[in-house]
Amino acid sequence: MKKTESVEWLIDTGAQLSVVTDATGAKFDLTPVGGSASGTTGGGGIIVKSGLSTVIQVFDTSGVSVAASCHKDIGVKPNNAGGEIIGMDRIYDANASVEWDPGAGLGRIRR
Repeated sequence: MKKTESVEWLIDTGAQLSVVTDATGAKFDLTPVGGSASGTTGGGGIIVKSGLSTVIQVFDTSGVSVAASCHKDIGVKPNNAGGEIIGMDRIYDANASVEWDPGAGLGRIRR
């Protein structure tokens, strides 16, 4: 049976790899795939693992929100510092882009 968890994601347009905190990663049956990474927050020692699919809401050209799922490997932080990060790997996989207005503090993911 697949496990479902609601996660509040931060979109990081500078991140090449999506990552979750240790606590979130521990909720799933993940398998290390032999890769590692280091981030700018949460220390080093990010372990790349498989087994976690994400579903994000993407707005199509008509402004309708559609679900986009991604099954790529994900990084798991060695601790709980920082937050859960959707990087450009998943945005690209959804064939989408990030659109935002820093003045208004609003944004969305578009196809």
